[in-house]
Amino acid sequence: MPRCGSRLATAREIVCNASMEGKQYEITVRARSTYVPEQSDEDGGRFVFAYTITITNTGTVAAQV
Repeated sequence: MPRCGSRLATAREIVCNASMEGKQYEITVRARSTYVPEQSDEDGGRFVFAYTITITNTGTVAAQV
C-alpha cells in the first residue's frame, strides 16, 4: 500500500495523493491546521491548533477508507 511518507511539514496545508492498482483507486487526503489564539496561552507555553481533514475519492471506482 502506498504511503505519503513521514516528513516534517512547515506549510499550513499538506496534500497527499495515493494511487493503487493502476490508478483505479485514488484517494486525496488534505490536512489544514489553524491556530486558535483565543484558546491559547502563549505566555504559559500553550498553543492550540484546530485541524480539518478532508478525504476525497478522486478515482474512478468507489473506495472505502
